[in-house]
Amino acid sequence: RNRAYTTQNGTANSSTTIQNGNNNYAGAYQTRTDNTSTVTQVGDSNVASTAQYGTGNDSSISQSGASNASYSHQYGNDSTASVTQSGTGNFSHFDQSGTTQDVTVSQTGDANWTYTNQVGDNHTASVTQTGTGNSATNYQRNSGNNADVTQNGDANSSLVNQNAANASSAVVDQNGNGNSSDIVQQGTG
Repeated sequence: RNRAYTTQNGTANSSTTIQNGNNNYAGAYQTRTDNTSTVTQVGDSNVASTAQYGTGNDSSISQSGASNASYSHQYGNDSTASVTQSGTGNFSHFDQSGTTQDVTVSQTGDANWTYTNQVGDNHTASVTQTGTGNSATNYQRNSGNNADVTQNGDANSSLVNQNAANASSAVVDQNGNGNSSDIVQQGTG
């Protein structure tokens, strides 16, 4: 038995949910104007949750496999989120507050984990993880920061924390097993 719910309180919002399998759950909550939510889940026991409170936000979640989970929240305007997860037990969670934020997550394998929190305007975060047990955490504040994380292998970890005034960039590319990267950037950009 799959479950899905949608609540749309504003104008010209659009929500599409497609689920094929057993025990999947999809939720969407949208207010104001021109928000779009798309959830596609194939497999068993996957969970997708979307909440968009502003105007002109776009969220897309696609999951295949079993026991994957993705939680999307966008509180401001004109932000975009795209999540693709394939395998078993992958997890993604992101919060975006402000205007024109963008996050893209692609996870293939098992038990990969990512969390992205962006506050301010015009931030971009991209996470690509392939393998088992990789983790990526991104925190971005103020305006115009960019984080690009790619991890291939098993048990790699990445932390990016950017609190610059504007336009900082962090790039992480790790291949193999058991690698760890921490990047902290603060200041005026």
